[in-house]
Amino acid sequence: MVCPKLNTILFSLLLGYIKGRPLLSSSPLPSSHPSPPPPLAVVRRRTTSTARCSPPPAPSRLPAGRRRRPGRPAFVDSSVQGNLIPTPATAEPTPPTPPHERRTSRPEMVVVYVPAPSPEMCYFGRCFAHAYITPSGAPCKAHPAPFIRAAIGAVLPGLKFELMYPSHGADKMFRFPSPEDREAAMERQPFELDGASVKLVREGETSNVRRVRKETLAHVALHGYPRELRSVEEIRSRGTSFGHLFEVDPACFDAPDLSPVRVVVRMERAREIPRQVRISWMAGAFRHVVPVQILKVWNWSESVDAKGHYVPIYGAAGVVPP
Repeated sequence: MVCPKLNTILFSLLLGYIKGRPLLSSSPLPSSHPSPPPPLAVVRRRTTSTARCSPPPAPSRLPAGRRRRPGRPAFVDSSVQGNLIPTPATAEPTPPTPPHERRTSRPEMVVVYVPAPSPEMCYFGRCFAHAYITPSGAPCKAHPAPFIRAAIGAVLPGLKFELMYPSHGADKMFRFPSPEDREAAMERQPFELDGASVKLVREGETSNVRRVRKETLAHVALHGYPRELRSVEEIRSRGTSFGHLFEVDPACFDAPDLSPVRVVVRMERAREIPRQVRISWMAGAFRHVVPVQILKVWNWSESVDAKGHYVPIYGAAGVVPP
């Protein structure tokens, strides 16, 4: 099933990378620009509500007051982008999705580990906000742009901004010339006109985004891993749904085809690691299933030295670039 909000999700995740470079590639940053955020914020967004069609869960046998912890996902899907990487001989035609998987195995949330953006992208991201009009039945919601311009113009007549296609359930998305312009609007909101009101929410602060601490490290083996995908970037792409890639065993790059690839990933919880990664080629026509084995799990604090620097288990040669 294709998620109807896929384009919106991808646009939001890659906002700075898709549109930011032409704008800021040659623009110096102000000296007061804060340091970039810690690497990899976990972004969670609701997907389609297929899980609501699942059969009711069996009665819990846990003591009163205790909740059952969810187990590891059965699998995650990972698509090879483009046609530059050939389909390996081990890939098989993708079978039809069984009905029970359509109903029960699709997550209610999409979890994506994304690299920390560059200072330029942080600056660019602070130029965006999302506009929400209330009440929900306000007539202006049918054509929000004229109302938003009139409401803001009545308070800040000289403020410049661009209205863009909405995301995150907003009525419109704003792009301001600078973060200072955005904050000027934030300080004067809400903007009221003709019984309706428009409120701005900063990019990254909408209700469907949650950033979490990543205090867990896991040593993981990807079994039966195809040689065609043995590069750092391809290995990283296979694990973006459950962790941030920190290390790759250097010996894996010269190992025989389908031998295990051992990696160290950082995440919120080890139970995010799936039991399989299903890699697909040619728009899902072929796939190769990689079983995932957890070798060891430990806390982030156990892998840093007295200065707070990460100590790799495979040495400097195993550390991958951020």
